[in-house]
Amino acid sequence: MIGSNGGDLFVSSLSKKGELLWSKKIKNTFYYYGSYVNADDEIIIGTGRPTINPEDRGRLLKFNKDGIKVWERSYLKGKTDNLRAFCITDDGGFLMLGYAQNNEDEKYRVILIRTDENGIVEENEIETMSIN
Repeated sequence: MIGSNGGDLFVSSLSKKGELLWSKKIKNTFYYYGSYVNADDEIIIGTGRPTINPEDRGRLLKFNKDGIKVWERSYLKGKTDNLRAFCITDDGGFLMLGYAQNNEDEKYRVILIRTDENGIVEENEIETMSIN
């Protein structure tokens, strides 16, 4: 289960009987754009702009089945950059879709990011396309 109070994100895991197994608070997170539970009962969460470090945008966080954070990665740094959706690929990596605004011409561009199963961006796997 995932919920937000507009400044923090709350992540909880329940047993099949509905009993609380663990709960975590991810501080200073403005919103989230998706979550998945993989075959190993690990939870992957995509978050948007943090409330304290707004330049650190577009993150993925991975928790193991016991609620311990395995890793956290940030992919975008621009003031208007945001990731909006992600999915798990067949090889266990991640594909993320977002947008950014070019500071020179103020046009938006679409961003497509592909990572491996550890959230590491693979070489030449960030694509951009301008939107007119």
